[in-house]
Amino acid sequence: MLAFALTVPDGAAFAWVLAGTTGYALGAVLWCVVLAVRSRTTVLLADLDPGALDSPQVRMLEESLTALFQAFVLITTVSLAALGATLALTGAAPASVAATLLLTGAAAATWLLRTGDVIPAVLYLPILLLGLTLV
Repeated sequence: MLAFALTVPDGAAFAWVLAGTTGYALGAVLWCVVLAVRSRTTVLLADLDPGALDSPQVRMLEESLTALFQAFVLITTVSLAALGATLALTGAAPASVAATLLLTGAAAATWLLRTGDVIPAVLYLPILLLGLTLV
């Protein structure tokens, strides 16, 4: 919806906006998978004996969820940065909003690569800001 709500001057820019929004949507799907698995397995793991939490199966589940989360963050941050850069170059959104998307994407990717973790809410705010400017 976002790609079609923006007025971009040419087909190439539209393709970049569409790619950025599609990447962001793909990241959202990964985040929903992480949340669904966590909400179901957390309850089940709470019923286990404390010693069972060190089992290879639980560690494998934790590593899998970490990989899904990191894939969500990387895809979303690259999408934010690409969308921000495209919006800045085309002028389809205010420069401050485009810069916010670009800088948030770059900063969150750096944060993930340095620490291995990111607060997910950081990735929601730029798109919320962009949506508010389009209203």
